[in-house]
Amino acid sequence: SILSAFYKKIENRLERWNFENRVKINFDTDYKVFDIVISIKSRKSYGKGKRAIAYTACLLGLLDYCLAQEKNFSNLLIIDSPLTTFKGKKEIPSNIQGKLEFKDKVKTLFFNDLANTPKNCQVIILDNELPPKNLFDKLNTQIFTDDLNEGRQGFFPK
Repeated sequence: SILSAFYKKIENRLERWNFENRVKINFDTDYKVFDIVISIKSRKSYGKGKRAIAYTACLLGLLDYCLAQEKNFSNLLIIDSPLTTFKGKKEIPSNIQGKLEFKDKVKTLFFNDLANTPKNCQVIILDNELPPKNLFDKLNTQIFTDDLNEGRQGFFPK
């Protein structure tokens, strides 16, 4: 029952991100695998972008589970590049001033979901992908540069 409650938290994240239709999480306990199974498909059978998204859902699902069960957890996650390699299906939602605007639904939903992180938690995402501009303030977005006169030089400033 503990694992099924944990799986449900991962499923909820993946569903909110529109990862796939009808996500069902299970676990392969074989010592050579020991990883989640997404809708009867092993996580390693996905491309590296979808694997990264699924791994991030596991981490955030663990945070969700610990919060819901009031388990001791630092409430801090640092996740490196969950979206960089993800190349989801593109949509063309509108034609603005002659320019086609491409949006990636999974990435947008990912950032919207992240903006709803409980106030007693901190999730640090290091990625080349930027959230939509309307979420910059909600997500405390920092852009790292190599320029000493502009922006922040890195996660650990020089």
